Amino acid sequence: MKKSDTRFRLLLVRHAQSANNVCMNKINRDDFTTETAWWDAIQANREADPELSPAGVKQAEVLGEYLSKYLDGKEYEIISSPMRRTILTCLPLAKRVKKQIIVNPAFYEFYGCYKLGITFPGSTQRELEEEFPVRCLPGMEQGWYYGHKEIETTEELFKRVERLWNWIYSDLPSLISPLKTAIILGHGTLFNVLLGNLLGCRSQVPHPVLVHANIGITEIHFVHLDDYGCGALVKALNNTGHIPDEIRTGDKDADRWEKAVVKFSEEKMEEDV
Repeated sequence: MKKSDTRFRLLLVRHAQSANNVCMNKINRDDFTTETAWWDAIQANREADPELSPAGVKQAEVLGEYLSKYLDGKEYEIISSPMRRTILTCLPLAKRVKKQIIVNPAFYEFYGCYKLGITFPGSTQRELEEEFPVRCLPGMEQGWYYGHKEIETTEELFKRVERLWNWIYSDLPSLISPLKTAIILGHGTLFNVLLGNLLGCRSQVPHPVLVHANIGITEIHFVHLDDYGCGALVKALNNTGHIPDEIRTGDKDADRWEKAVVKFSEEKMEEDV
């Protein structure tokens, strides 16, 4: 971000409910004698790169209508993770405002593209650009997770988050210039770590977990001040006012974010399926 960029607005939006989210909620923990057995059942039924659930499709339409009105009259770009659930989430907005979605291959969810411990390369640039109104940034010619033989580790996630903040701060303003607003569609665990990095939320007791509902919105304004430098104004965190109660998902007790508190405090991560 250059000094001339006196203000740059960033909206982080978690994807709409995916088929994997539904899978996790439908498999009842009480039906299994151990946590491991319950988690193994979830893994056996999840997809490496799922579509949206029926509720997720409705959420995506709600998001498109809300953001098209909220940002009416303002110029902005839409950035997405390469995973299908994020692209499908911002597709209604892109169609409403007739914008091309920019896909950044590094914004995938923690662990990457995998099923039952086996990794997959993920969608290629050609596949996504033929199916959706998107423009993919370099790095996914053979798939956005191509070359990864193992699922992503916690240490790798933290390093990737540092690179993502550098991209947001240094490259994104130039990428969308002269526009000053960017919407980034991403994931629950990724956003937890991304925002934790910005806000310094790494205490152990109590251990903070920054939860986002499906299509929850966090808004941050980066500002340059004379004789100071860059500051970040956190205008909203997990804003859910636009989500009807009957389709609100992703930040309820059933979503078991309390498990993340234990996992994170042990420097482990729980996947946002």
